[in-house]
Amino acid sequence: MNAEFKFDLDPATTKDNRLGTKEFFTEEDNGLDKE
Repeated sequence: MNAEFKFDLDPATTKDNRLGTKEFFTEEDNGLDKE
């Protein structure tokens, strides 16, 4: 999906950020609670 949509934020990933987005939040960051 990233190849098609070019995501720039992953709000729920792991520290290795497999999607490769510029910005990301891990479970510890609780990205789903951020603006």
